[in-house]
Amino acid sequence: MHHDLVLWEEFEDDCPECRPALIDTQTGQVLPEDHPTMRAVMRVWKDTSLAGRRAFHAFTCLNVRDPEIMGFIQSFNERIRRAIGH
Repeated sequence: MHHDLVLWEEFEDDCPECRPALIDTQTGQVLPEDHPTMRAVMRVWKDTSLAGRRAFHAFTCLNVRDPEIMGFIQSFNERIRRAIGH
């Protein structure tokens, strides 16, 4: 597990830094894992394929913007919006 070193180049499924995080816009703080919104996001994450989770990492950590990655991100964002009721 690399999260102690924060190696952005490599995705690891068990690394907390490789997962989605949301910021509370009023406090500027990261939502805790037990927040209802984060529980919904993590349900979507757990239903996402390994290839999809790797695409998320490529987009967020490596700044990859190729069409396949962007298509996944668009779909993933829509699934998140539906899960949290937006």
